[in-house]
Amino acid sequence: MAPSFDPQTNLVYVNAQRGFTLYYLDLNANNKPEGHQGGAASPLWADNVLVAIDFETGKIRWSRTEEEGSSHPGILTTAGHLLFTADFSGNLLALDVEDGRVLWHTYAGGFLDSSPMTYQLDGRQFVLTAVGDVVYAWTLPTAAF
Repeated sequence: MAPSFDPQTNLVYVNAQRGFTLYYLDLNANNKPEGHQGGAASPLWADNVLVAIDFETGKIRWSRTEEEGSSHPGILTTAGHLLFTADFSGNLLALDVEDGRVLWHTYAGGFLDSSPMTYQLDGRQFVLTAVGDVVYAWTLPTAAF
């Protein structure tokens, strides 16, 4: 879950997870802990939250909560005032950096557990995302230029 800093907004954007998990010690017949952690865990509830934090004050400017589940998407902010991340349903999201409003989304074909990246080629900007063992390059149609 890589965070991103936008120097235009002075905000740090962080994907986090809130939840409750029951942890317990698991002992074998000799009353010794099993495994390398000596126990086990049972997740009870979790949700994902994207938070925009003012890095100077530490105050939360905005946040958006996703549905229950576990997801670890990265975050990319651009000079074009966009934030790219993903949701638990496998959608690539383009958000407004000022308020977290969804400007565009598309189903990317699976979970996006890595950070998006961007590059420019022949005047066109591309956003790359990895889904499983496939890398997708997203861009606007050439008619938009």
